[in-house]
Amino acid sequence: MKINWKEIDILIDNLSKQILESDHKFDNIYGIPRGGLIPAVMLSYRTNLPLPFEISDNTLVVDEIIDTGKTIHNILQKYKDVKTLSIYVRYNSTFIPDFYGKMIYNDKWLTFPW
Repeated sequence: MKINWKEIDILIDNLSKQILESDHKFDNIYGIPRGGLIPAVMLSYRTNLPLPFEISDNTLVVDEIIDTGKTIHNILQKYKDVKTLSIYVRYNSTFIPDFYGKMIYNDKWLTFPW
């Protein structure tokens, strides 16, 4: 399933609003290499939060999709005081992030514009 920039832009706008309206105030936004880097940069510009090279306390950790939840689970084992965001979440994931743009109710491979 091919994802276009227009859909990404709409979802990033919505997620930016959720972050800014959240009761939680973040120190920075971190993008998981590779897929999370581009959405993290987009969110960083729209929320005016810095983009660090490493995860620290009070960080919003971003990925483009949560399929199984394994990547996020591995990060949360090491970093306890972070929140999570994903543009897409697969319906059968073992993990639901604190913020997400859209739930995917199929098993089709997603092809991102980047």
